[in-house]
Amino acid sequence: MELFDERNLAVSLLVIPGIWNGTELLADEQFQQWLAQISNSSHEVVLHGLNHQMIEEPSTSSLKLISGRLFARGCQEFWALSKADAKALLSDGLNKLSSLGYQPTGFIAPGWLASAGTTQAISEIGFSYTTSHLLISDLLFEKRHFAPVICQRPNAPTTRLVMLMTTLLAEILMALRLPLRIAVHPEDLHDAKLRKLILKLVSRAVVNGYQSITYDQFVTSKRKRNKMSTGLNSAMSFV
Repeated sequence: MELFDERNLAVSLLVIPGIWNGTELLADEQFQQWLAQISNSSHEVVLHGLNHQMIEEPSTSSLKLISGRLFARGCQEFWALSKADAKALLSDGLNKLSSLGYQPTGFIAPGWLASAGTTQAISEIGFSYTTSHLLISDLLFEKRHFAPVICQRPNAPTTRLVMLMTTLLAEILMALRLPLRIAVHPEDLHDAKLRKLILKLVSRAVVNGYQSITYDQFVTSKRKRNKMSTGLNSAMSFV
């Protein structure tokens, strides 16, 4: 966050309110203090699952299991849930964040993988938006905005290949003046090459006229522009 704040970047902070790495948010006072310190008008807190761990229902198909493990590496918590089960986890997560004073307007499933039941539950609970690998979905206005996410894959045999692919994708999106989303996991920044690449992509976007905004700001701005019937304005969402 210090790296991002130095560059005046607005960040959507994907927070896991349940048990992660052996610790629950409500029991981790140090993390609570850190989150309170960095949460300000420039950044937003987003609900990111509950425990960020795979849940396999008895009816889970082999295809879902394979795709979930491929794209989310075992963290596809909401990939095979019914609406009722998804609602229960979402409500639990919201209650935990609410007890700390956070009222997230968006939900993003781990690995960007959400079942049909989860999608229904997200809308019924009243979230303003959600996202997938390719889209930012405005749930209130029922609009979908094409915005592929740039995401690295640290500590994997494909790390260097993914670096090349994401760099190419970023250049294409910028050339077409399309929204550019950059997802950063803490592990990404532990890899010197990945860290350098991420910061380079950010710099390239800013030089090309992109403005860093949160998901909530992106969706809100799109609604205003739709009402005003104006043209596309480039944006960089940093998550």
